[in-house]
Amino acid sequence: MKKLKIILREQAMNDLEEIWLYTYEAWSLEQADRYHKLIFNEIEFLSTRPEHGKNQNHLRKGYRSSQVKAHLIFYRCSDSEIEIVRILHENMDIPNRLHE
Repeated sequence: MKKLKIILREQAMNDLEEIWLYTYEAWSLEQADRYHKLIFNEIEFLSTRPEHGKNQNHLRKGYRSSQVKAHLIFYRCSDSEIEIVRILHENMDIPNRLHE
């Protein structure tokens, strides 16, 4: 199975940092690292099976998402790349955050 090149947009990297910091402050270093690993494992999985995610054309054309616990990974794909656009908590105002 072909693996797509993973591209993390700057805002997605910022989201990951905020998720890690919040988890670290609310729970522990171990929990923050464990949760980060779950998210990265899902991104790796999506790079081999991008069709696994849910179609999100109603939010933005060409976007898909995949859920990891309380967070949604928003991405789009080409024939050779998967671009991680945002990683947002399910309770956030997602339509507005995707348009930032």
